[in-house]
Amino acid sequence: MENSEPAVVRDSGESREFMLRMLIPAALLILLFVLIVSNVPGEVLPAAVVVVGVGVLISGAVGSLTGIRGPAWLIYGVIFAGLGLLLLFPAPWQGFALVWVPVSAIGYLFGKEIAFFVYNRRHQASPSIGIVAGEAIESVGKAKQQALSRLGRGRA
Repeated sequence: MENSEPAVVRDSGESREFMLRMLIPAALLILLFVLIVSNVPGEVLPAAVVVVGVGVLISGAVGSLTGIRGPAWLIYGVIFAGLGLLLLFPAPWQGFALVWVPVSAIGYLFGKEIAFFVYNRRHQASPSIGIVAGEAIESVGKAKQQALSRLGRGRA
């Protein structure tokens, strides 16, 4: 027992917050599934599930790869490419072209939340560091002083 190291207890507040933020796109995805299942005939339901699954995966990857400040135009390209591709396919797939838009938006929300989570895990801020205009300042007093001086220059 003498050589044992103390256990490190990690704060789960960050993970809990992440899970709460993921509830919004998850609820929207569940609502979309309910609408699709209740309004789509059984014989084309597998095609609808494929469109939803592929849409969430592709747009989720775009959201997570572009990061928290990434180019937003990339998701618009994915949406228009998916719309065009689905409209070129035969009958059951053409009917799901408009489903592609909300599916892509929901997947993009998932990806962005994952990107925020990864960013926050890598860049944990210390309570003794102040951030002014994206610049980390070691002293909170100096950070307040710099922020107030920047504020004063903005009014002049």
